[in-house]
Amino acid sequence: MKTSKGTCRFPLPGNNAKQPPMKDDDLVQKANQIAAFFAPYPEDEAVKGVANHLAMFWDPRMRKQLLAIAAKAKGLDPLVRRALDDPAVAVR
Repeated sequence: MKTSKGTCRFPLPGNNAKQPPMKDDDLVQKANQIAAFFAPYPEDEAVKGVANHLAMFWDPRMRKQLLAIAAKAKGLDPLVRRALDDPAVAVR
């Protein structure tokens, strides 16, 4: 990548650089951290909060991977499992 002063050492977001998929365990851990943040909320709000976070801030590739592993993923928080049913999380 060229800049006015030469080559940029760090790829910028959105430059379509090929990134390897995350490890399934790391993806589950990140999703569970989001669920832990929303856990004190009333359950329906917590599920919606997790779903909104995944839809707004997670790359579609991450959501697709999480949806693919959710059925077999060990330790996936129930709030995350319910949030994955929200149409907003679906990968189009």
